[in-house]
Amino acid sequence: MKATVLVEKCKFAVVQIKVEKIKQISISNCERIGLVFDSAVVGVDVTRCKNVDVQGTGKFYNAAIESSDSVKLYATKENSADLTILTNGNPQPVIVTIIGGGDEEPSEGYIPAQFQSKYENGSWVTKIGRASCRERV
Repeated sequence: MKATVLVEKCKFAVVQIKVEKIKQISISNCERIGLVFDSAVVGVDVTRCKNVDVQGTGKFYNAAIESSDSVKLYATKENSADLTILTNGNPQPVIVTIIGGGDEEPSEGYIPAQFQSKYENGSWVTKIGRASCRERV
């Protein structure tokens, strides 16, 4: 579970990660790619990408999307209660689709830039994002 995956400078590709649990997935400087994975202990980072689709079929807790254009994130309904999305510097809102089970229709939401969003009680709750910093002692 100490594995970290870095996908960098890929174009026109589909990446499928079949490892059951990994620590972190980072996607950087990619264009027109799709990424499918099962679970990530920490989450997914998307930085300086264009036209990227990311789908988690299991658990992941965080998605950080920075300076990227046309990002679509897909998560399961079971995972949505634990998922936090941070966005920063994106020219377009991030499209998030929650995939239900059985005959249930997927629900789609839009996350604006520089905000933190969490899926609560069937809808997206968006708050102003706070930069993380450490206090000096």
